[in-house]
Amino acid sequence: MKNLFLACLAACTLALFQSCKQEETLKPTTSGSSNGTVSQYCPAIDDYVAAHYPGCTIEQVTIKAVATAATPAVDVHAVELDGNCPCLLFDIDCNFIGEFASGQCPD
Repeated sequence: MKNLFLACLAACTLALFQSCKQEETLKPTTSGSSNGTVSQYCPAIDDYVAAHYPGCTIEQVTIKAVATAATPAVDVHAVELDGNCPCLLFDIDCNFIGEFASGQCPD
């Protein structure tokens, strides 16, 4: 019984520390361009922005855990664009999910 209690305590502690990890923020390295370093985020995001939002450039890409009422938290790429361009969401495989109004990226 003591071992079971210790195992549960260890699992709860690990879950607590994992849920409190800091978000990973990736910024493009090429100033004035939407082309960041390929190792930072998927080039498919650059391609999507260029094709669907030609007047916008990527300011910041953040990996965030987003949950809905129907699904548990999943990691997504929250892509903040410049100016009045919307905030875009991509799944972890860089498939487009949806958009939010400018300045309304999920926290």
